[in-house]
Amino acid sequence: MTGFRVREHRVEVPVDRDDPQRFGTLEVFAREVVDPARDGEDLPLLLFLQGGPGGMGPRPMPGGGWWATALRTHRVVLLDQRGTGRSSRVDGADVAAFDD
Repeated sequence: MTGFRVREHRVEVPVDRDDPQRFGTLEVFAREVVDPARDGEDLPLLLFLQGGPGGMGPRPMPGGGWWATALRTHRVVLLDQRGTGRSSRVDGADVAAFDD
């Protein structure tokens, strides 16, 4: 594999899953990375969650390592967790709105 194809996704999600109207929604950003030779295939997804707190998802880099191994058989999803990277910001005012 000499490269990869990257697609960007933005997903609106409720802040409070149990009561979606309570605090509205925020946007979560993710990148989908796939080997171009396998782009048309229905490959399983592999979600990569970075350690935290406060870091955005890693950016794909050409070459070996875990990328080359994972992209042989999967589409890799790199998630910017809420409040990080290109996902919606969460600040003190947002958190203060919660009752509990």
